Amino acid sequence: MIHCGRYKLIYYPAGNHRQLFDLQEDPQELVNLADDDRHSDTLEELTGLLVSELYGDDLNWLSDGRLQGLPEPTYIPADNRGLLLQRGVHWPPPPPPPLSTDHPPSRSF
Repeated sequence: MIHCGRYKLIYYPAGNHRQLFDLQEDPQELVNLADDDRHSDTLEELTGLLVSELYGDDLNWLSDGRLQGLPEPTYIPADNRGLLLQRGVHWPPPPPPPLSTDHPPSRSF
């Protein structure tokens, strides 16, 4: 991730994906501008800045000075651990209601 004040670039090496956000117009980072041709110069400028900051194992993301990333991992569906049809927050469970000490439990015969 790198930014220049107004724009922010997030790079995901797995799959070689980039996200570009205009922090002034979109502070919540909801609209990805990476595929918008109007922002291609900003995207290339920030990508170049990001490449210049890479070091160590991050250099494996480069080929001929350009980002190539890593192969996208294969998605393997796993067991849902019995969470099917679960809704809401279930852990930790809520505490039990306090016991009333005002009145002893009544019994009917």
